[in-house]
Amino acid sequence: RNGSRGMLWLEPLVEVATPQGRVAYGPVGVGDIPGLLEAGVLHGGDHPLRLGKVDDLPWMKAQRRVTFARVGVVDPRSAADYELHGGLAGLRRAVSMPPAEVVAEVTASGLRGRGGAAFPTGIKWKTV
Repeated sequence: RNGSRGMLWLEPLVEVATPQGRVAYGPVGVGDIPGLLEAGVLHGGDHPLRLGKVDDLPWMKAQRRVTFARVGVVDPRSAADYELHGGLAGLRRAVSMPPAEVVAEVTASGLRGRGGAAFPTGIKWKTV
């Protein structure tokens, strides 16, 4: 139910949450599953397809993920899981602030529209 991490050359990629962090295995085929389970991958076990901690992979280390930071971590079908991982915190904060303060914060953030002109959202909100 989640999109790609962008590491197409390693897909299908399996990520396992362990006490040491999320560990990646890939590319994984159907025939690899029995060996992965025997190797104890559910606990971060060693296997030839083990790539290491996801956050330590060079492709991931070189990125600052904002929009997709929680891909594969949060259940996309669960609002409760989204909230458990910090979802809606910004909205809750915004509704507790006066409107002018929200606009000032959005302006200071540098947020821009997704249209072709990438117009600054704070300026638009201040104007409209």
